[in-house]
Amino acid sequence: MEKKYVFVSLILGIFVLSIVGSFIVTKLTGYFASPCSKPTIISGKVYPEKVSPGQFLTVTVEVEDKCRIEEVTGKIYHEKGWDDVILERKYIKSKKSIYEIDWKSHDGVNMEWYDIIVQVKNKDKKSEIKLKYQDPTVNHSASEVTAGTFDSGNFVFQGNLTVDSPDFHVDATNGRVGIGTITPSNNLDVVGTTISRISVNSTGANSYAGIELVNDARGWLIQTQSDLADSLIIYDETSTKIRMTIDSTDGNVGIGTITPGSRLEVENISVANDVLLLQDNSGTCEAQPATDGLTWSCSSDISLKENITEPTSYLDYVVGIPLFDYTVKKTGERVTGWIAQEMLKHPEYENLVTNNTYQDTIGYDEVFNNETNQIDKIPILETKSELAVSEISQPILIKSIQELSQKNDELESRIDSLETRITELEKLLGG
Repeated sequence: MEKKYVFVSLILGIFVLSIVGSFIVTKLTGYFASPCSKPTIISGKVYPEKVSPGQFLTVTVEVEDKCRIEEVTGKIYHEKGWDDVILERKYIKSKKSIYEIDWKSHDGVNMEWYDIIVQVKNKDKKSEIKLKYQDPTVNHSASEVTAGTFDSGNFVFQGNLTVDSPDFHVDATNGRVGIGTITPSNNLDVVGTTISRISVNSTGANSYAGIELVNDARGWLIQTQSDLADSLIIYDETSTKIRMTIDSTDGNVGIGTITPGSRLEVENISVANDVLLLQDNSGTCEAQPATDGLTWSCSSDISLKENITEPTSYLDYVVGIPLFDYTVKKTGERVTGWIAQEMLKHPEYENLVTNNTYQDTIGYDEVFNNETNQIDKIPILETKSELAVSEISQPILIKSIQELSQKNDELESRIDSLETRITELEKLLGG
């Protein structure tokens, strides 16, 4: 009986030793087998990619390896250096392992993206993957801005900025912005090929839209104003007065009035005169309206003149001007006046005739505006010319009247002399 138990024990011992030996041989065979290849890192990601200081970000890598993964470590960089972390295996999916770490971000002020280096090691080799994260509460360098949608964050460009040259350019050196140009010469330069303009829109009811111009002493507004029938005004912010108005109904222009009744209306009711002043290189003339009419006061100081002589005779000159009665085509008015072509037939009046050129709109071209997605009408202009005749100056007319008066005096003197002689003859004949 005792031999029987010894035999059974011996059999069981041999069985256990065979199992343990087989396990050890298998492990040793695997360990001393051919070296493992590099682990395969299938993917890696950081979520969220943009993380504020104090928030957690999750680093995840997906790994595939035929050998046993010994460890997955990471270096998470920040402005003060880096943190060494160990990623833990969360689960296995189709012979692929998922490793993760939740890391709390540091407070930071530097304008940088930060790297995350993840290293996967088996018994023989290792693989690395580089990931990035950013802190949206700090600024980001221009070299790190990529195409896409930016959910948050401030972007600082330490130098010039160009977007789709020459569509938009910031000249950081001179503090200038160019739209349609990369060489702006002013604080804001807008350059276009067909249509170049700045649009200021105010879409709300009873709204204003305009541009404010301010220096160290005064402020001005150029705006359209709903409470003035959407007219265009120039408003003096310093004196709180509307200086000029272009009426929205018929295009009348008012200076000193917000309700111009004529194409141009100039008002200054605070003082007499000081309404209209005209000046060129020969002198100055001021219009002086009054209840009895409009008069002009022009420069006449002797200091402005030289070679002063007695005036030339102008009576024949004025009397010889060819005049006609005619009908004005546009208005139907019947008037008396001169005709430029007839004046040119007389050499003495050629200096009164001038050739005035102007641009006349003869139609419109329709051009599609890519910015507004609308059709813009561009006027087609044609250069035309018309002959004009200057008015005879008042001094020449006055001189002619003086000559006529002198002739009249001479005739009256002759008549008086003739009447005296006739009277004497009548006396002799009567006697």
